[in-house]
Amino acid sequence: RLLKGRGRITREMMLIDSINEKWIEVALEMDKELGEHLAMNYKREYKQGLEDANVKKIIGISRKQIETAILIPTFAYHFSETIWKNKDKLIAWINTEFRRAIVQGIDVRKTAKKLKEHMEVTKFEAKRLVVTETATVQINGRLEGYKESNVVKKVEVLVYMDKKTCNKCKGEDGNIVPLEDAIVGVNIPPFHPSCRCDIVPYFD
Repeated sequence: RLLKGRGRITREMMLIDSINEKWIEVALEMDKELGEHLAMNYKREYKQGLEDANVKKIIGISRKQIETAILIPTFAYHFSETIWKNKDKLIAWINTEFRRAIVQGIDVRKTAKKLKEHMEVTKFEAKRLVVTETATVQINGRLEGYKESNVVKKVEVLVYMDKKTCNKCKGEDGNIVPLEDAIVGVNIPPFHPSCRCDIVPYFD
């Protein structure tokens, strides 16, 4: 019986190791793809900022500038850190729950159900990460385009008003912010994860 129990534990440990390896692969791929996605959005919004200012001349932006911009932390964390932090949290949860199931002899179906529920939370967090990081680089890209134009000096905050709009965002609607004072998350959106606010050029 003891040998049988050890064999079961060994198989479960191998399964956990396999899950860990797979999630490392997923995190690496997500890190790469999200980085490329953010770089593309920053470049597009930079050009949009110039177009908003009616600048016809194309002002180029270097790869180094783009990389520097997307490395700016959003709400204290850089997107890559958030990906790996979420991966570590998920693996830690899997390790804990699977070990508990092994020791306590819990039906694997119950553990699988809990894993599915936890994965739904992880999926939501991943979606929120992509939405928030995309909004951040889009705003930063547009702000850089406005600065390069030498035409736009201020921006106006626009808030999407509906029943989901939070009080923080409602209070920011219509605010006029000089470019030199614009700080994402403080007086420029996004003000929080999944924020839907935007900015437009403001002319006196």
